[in-house]
Order: sequence, then C-alpha cells, then structure tokens
Amino acid sequence: MERISFEKFEVDEENRSITFSCASDLPYERYDDENDRAYKEILVISEEAVDLHRLNGGASLLWGHDTDDLIGVVDNAYIVENKLFVKVRFSKNDKRADRIWKDILDGLIKNVSVGYAVEHFIEKEVDNEL
Repeated sequence: MERISFEKFEVDEENRSITFSCASDLPYERYDDENDRAYKEILVISEEAVDLHRLNGGASLLWGHDTDDLIGVVDNAYIVENKLFVKVRFSKNDKRADRIWKDILDGLIKNVSVGYAVEHFIEKEVDNEL
C-alpha cells in the first residue's frame, strides 16, 4: 500500500470522474515488523513493471481498502514519467460516494492510497549520508 498526496489533474463534475496520480517511484518509508527495522521502498513504475490489466478491467474504487465499501470504478489507468495515473468515476447512487466526491472537490481529502502486490524485489544497502 502506498499513500501519496492527492493531486487532482482532471476533474469532470458532470460525469463525477477525476484523474490523479496514485503511485510513483519516490521513496516511501516502511517498517518491517519481522526484522524490527525501517526501510525505504521504491516502486518501479513502468509499462514493463506494472500490470494494468486489473485496473483497466474496471477495478473497484474502494473507501479505506474495504471491499464491502464500493464508491466507484476505475475507468482508465496509465503510466507517465514514472507515475501511475487513474481516472475514477464515483457512484451517483451512494451517499458515502457522494460525500467523498464533494470532499475531494472541496479539498478536504488530500491523500490517496493504492493497494498492490510486490512480485519481485531487490534489497540494497544505501548510504543515507548526502
């Protein structure tokens, strides 16, 4: 799961859709409970590294990663300059989706989180002194 600052790139109020970046290759602080240590995760965001089939197949837009709390659908996903972008559409028939949509437009919701599975990783020791 990655949590990044929510940047609205394209908003279509009539269709209740919004396009935004939901993942990038910027380092993200993680904690490994098993080994009791912090580390930085850097995702590879490229056409070769990210499988977009599920997202582009109409993936569910969920509130809080709760599969029982569907608020919309992913209409399109694509990669530009090491960032994953999604165009999502909010349900017109759900009170929670309506409230979330309005809170996004009002700037009250400023972060987004995307769930993902890592299938391959490389561990590197890095000198933290710059």
